[in-house]
Amino acid sequence: MTIIGRLEKKSLVARLPKQEDKRLRLIAISVKGAELLEETPEPLYEQLSIKLEQLSPEKFQKLQESFDIIIDFLNIEKIDAAPIITAGTDIPATE
Repeated sequence: MTIIGRLEKKSLVARLPKQEDKRLRLIAISVKGAELLEETPEPLYEQLSIKLEQLSPEKFQKLQESFDIIIDFLNIEKIDAAPIITAGTDIPATE
């Protein structure tokens, strides 16, 4: 069963015929699907991005320094986690 089929079986989406071409189907979110979407929390990385953007430059610098200490302590400076941590954010670069 396809992803759309599973969502349709749970009444989260509906397949609707396209008026111009009956061979095609449009996928629409149902009321139940929309309600579930509203209840679903934002992904953790988005929550983190929002909180990081709200930090003052001074607090952000302290946080950066703390991460530097942890990275040094764990000897993990060669692990590239930047794409995971900064995805979708405009975090100021520090040198």
